[in-house]
Amino acid sequence: MKNYDRLTSKPATGKPEVAIIGSGPAGLSCAYFLALMQRPSVVFEKQPIPGGMLSLGIPEFRLPKEILYKEIDFILSHGIELRTSSEVNSAKELLDKGYKAVFIGSGAQQGKSITIDGIENQGVIDALAFLRDRSLGKGLNCEGKKIIVLGGGNAAVDAARCAMRLGAEKVTILYRRTREEMPAYEEEIEEALREGIEIVTLSIPTRIISKNGCLTGIEFVRAELGTAGEDGRRRPVPVSKSETIIECDIVIPGIGQVSSIETARFDEGPELTDWNTINVNPVTLATSVPEIFSGGDCVTGPSTVIEAIAAGQRAAISIDKLLGGSGTLPNDVGFSFTKPDDEELAKAPPRAKEKTVRLKKQQRGFAEVILGFGNKQALAEAGRCLRCDLEK
Repeated sequence: MKNYDRLTSKPATGKPEVAIIGSGPAGLSCAYFLALMQRPSVVFEKQPIPGGMLSLGIPEFRLPKEILYKEIDFILSHGIELRTSSEVNSAKELLDKGYKAVFIGSGAQQGKSITIDGIENQGVIDALAFLRDRSLGKGLNCEGKKIIVLGGGNAAVDAARCAMRLGAEKVTILYRRTREEMPAYEEEIEEALREGIEIVTLSIPTRIISKNGCLTGIEFVRAELGTAGEDGRRRPVPVSKSETIIECDIVIPGIGQVSSIETARFDEGPELTDWNTINVNPVTLATSVPEIFSGGDCVTGPSTVIEAIAAGQRAAISIDKLLGGSGTLPNDVGFSFTKPDDEELAKAPPRAKEKTVRLKKQQRGFAEVILGFGNKQALAEAGRCLRCDLEK
């Protein structure tokens, strides 16, 4: 694991005016675009390494660490100070220290709780904690164990695939809806199945079973889809007398994430929403406290990396304006593409299929699974995307 202990890759020019909480994609993006506008900043990170969920939540077989750290080093080389292992209790304490603006990019680092009997038993670990501990070298011993993962999102599938690589005898995902409704990326679900992970759908966990202090199994009931709820999705309804018990040694709940908003909780602090996220102006990302801005998963709830990066950029522009700047990014020319019509889209060649590592290596190692395109494939994909003739 790379050492990022209180790293400043390049001396910052001038006294930092901006403090950034969290070094995930939103925080690093904000720091980077501030640096392009000659605004030095300090990034405070609670963990010993930067990157947020990019480092601690997405395993290497999806996002290789050497590529991630190269990108982080590039960002830090613009004169950004990074303080790892530096927990901030509230944004107010940073303003009290003299920073003129604060950006909260603390993400959604906590797993959503699930209320079933036995959830407090030893042998139960949340998916995000499982992924984070493994990334920090404190991984749970999965060797020869039978593991049940609860949930159908990316965190649940990532936890299942990690457990398989850590030597688990059998890994099973229990999901309360159908395969088609699993929110995880389809390609990740396909890879999990290819690696030998079992997915049991329309199954609702009811209790976790222990004997003499050791976890021995989980009980679930079968379900069928009932009427649609307010969100338009049909609700799973338990089937009477369908109780089933699966033997297991470890249960990993991964049913969702909760926004991390602790640094915004103080007297006269930023307003929060009914969903326990930080309320911001949708354009400027300013909170109800003029000097505090926020973006990423702590505002939107769990979302995509690119949305967090975009939020960091928008907040940086707003912060620069607050501090008297123009909010203008250098060389910000943008692009303009004409959307192809249906007829043109129909002519598009199919997407090239990327190569993957051999299955045995994939099942028991953390090497990147998707190997990417070769030169010819990359050129063909560029032509397919941009609808241009690369031969000219």
